[in-house]
Amino acid sequence: MAITINDTSWSGKYASPIINKLTTDFATVNKGAIYVAEARKALTIPTFNLTGLIQDRAATPTSAGTGTVDKRVATPADQMLYWEFNPRDFESHFEAEYLSEMLLKREISPEFLQAVQTALTNYVNSRMDFQVWRSRTTNTGDLKYYNGLIKKMLDDSDVVDIAGAAALSASNVEAKLNLVKDAIPDAAYDHPDGKYIMNVEAGKFWADAQRTSSYKGAAMTERGILQFDGRPIVTVPGLHEDTIVYTQCSNSIASNLWYVVNSTEDSMVQYDFLQANSELMFFKMLYKADVQYRYGSEIVLYTTQTA
Repeated sequence: MAITINDTSWSGKYASPIINKLTTDFATVNKGAIYVAEARKALTIPTFNLTGLIQDRAATPTSAGTGTVDKRVATPADQMLYWEFNPRDFESHFEAEYLSEMLLKREISPEFLQAVQTALTNYVNSRMDFQVWRSRTTNTGDLKYYNGLIKKMLDDSDVVDIAGAAALSASNVEAKLNLVKDAIPDAAYDHPDGKYIMNVEAGKFWADAQRTSSYKGAAMTERGILQFDGRPIVTVPGLHEDTIVYTQCSNSIASNLWYVVNSTEDSMVQYDFLQANSELMFFKMLYKADVQYRYGSEIVLYTTQTA
């Protein structure tokens, strides 16, 4: 058969370049390790593979080879931020000088309101970095809404897993990076967007290893170069300790790693009185998110985590 269509369902549009800045302003995005897309219901990420196309010459050839059209789907999961407070609680605080004059419908100052809204979005963004990597639907707390990238990779037999992973340290991180490098598929090795992704602590180990190296390393006063085998090392706080991921990734649509959110409008923070007869006010954000990747076979995973 010339072509195999495994993706026969439509569950939402394919892709969009719109980036929700306020709720995607975290390290994995900012350091160019993931592409951000938008989808209301679900996002189908198409894949296409060709095999067996080359054959012996024939005067009248017959078709040979197979093209396989498939998909990976990201389905953003609902989350929310909701926080109530009483503006009158600030009457015993220096902010009291700037509260609205009337007791009825008393509000905080516009300047303080902006500071709170900024703090709320910063908090959400800091947690998003952990969700992208560590989420599991079996978790509790705010890491339960979808399966993150590491869980998806552990469940995928196409991902290149490094067996016998151990805790990283300054003394072994170079050897472990070499294990990952040696496992990179030849077809993916020279991709210009290839990156090693590590936890911030592991990045410190690599800097320490350079400073203590007997040959060539960084001087004690130098920062250490976040690079290995000519490819960038990206450090993100949300990734598990003792984990290294290698794949081609960027903020462009060609990235292998994808972060899918519902809408750019979800950057809005609602601020209002709880109800007509109440002094209480609330802040509220609604958002949806999921992660996915195109090709597991182009990912190398070193981790002590288990499925």
